[in-house]
Amino acid sequence: MYDNEFGEIKLTRRIGMRSITARWRNDVLCINTSHLVPIGEIILFIGKNREKLRILRQNALRKASPEIHYRLGQRIPCLKGDILITAIKYRPNFTGYKCDKDGNLFIFISDKDDINTDIKQKAVSGALKELMKRTAPHVLIPYAWEVAQETGVQPKEFVIGRGIRKLGHCTSKKVIQLSYMLMFMPEELVRYVICHELAHLTIMNHSPQFHSLCNILCNGKEKALEKKLKGFTFPILK
Repeated sequence: MYDNEFGEIKLTRRIGMRSITARWRNDVLCINTSHLVPIGEIILFIGKNREKLRILRQNALRKASPEIHYRLGQRIPCLKGDILITAIKYRPNFTGYKCDKDGNLFIFISDKDDINTDIKQKAVSGALKELMKRTAPHVLIPYAWEVAQETGVQPKEFVIGRGIRKLGHCTSKKVIQLSYMLMFMPEELVRYVICHELAHLTIMNHSPQFHSLCNILCNGKEKALEKKLKGFTFPILK
């Protein structure tokens, strides 16, 4: 099964089961039900319980995700480079970011501040997101065009989006939106998301034909890359 919000759903049918149950495992929605329950009833179950399923997902991700903690001197990988967290001589309560003329990326905090406080940790996380938003048009978009040229599949345009759950989207007008959050991912996963959306230029649904095409664009690695994507943890605080 596939849901527009939750993605691929693992459906398990059991003989003798009377109810429909749901849980999240490795960020995949797993539904168990009787072998007699029709698909339409399962779709209704998802629709009626969508908000509860969202909360279950958040709780599961919170338990599964490793704790994020920033420190001075830390380098956070991003597309085509990394980000250095460093202290500078500046007024207290300062957190900033910069991309220098050589393309090096920095998060700055005041040398008078303690990076270990909750407030400063949240400030660093916010600065990381803002830095990636500003950098994405100059790094992510050119890279996406490189992938499009390599695959021979050309959209009308690539634009930057701000989704966290939805990393990519292909419109009916052949415009592909890519979330700035992709900047935190390794190149192979960024390329996978781009190829996924490029495949939608030909097939808008998630049929077997779509996955076959996507797999070709991913050099036969679609399943492996999809699994890695589901297991990826963004280096930001929720």
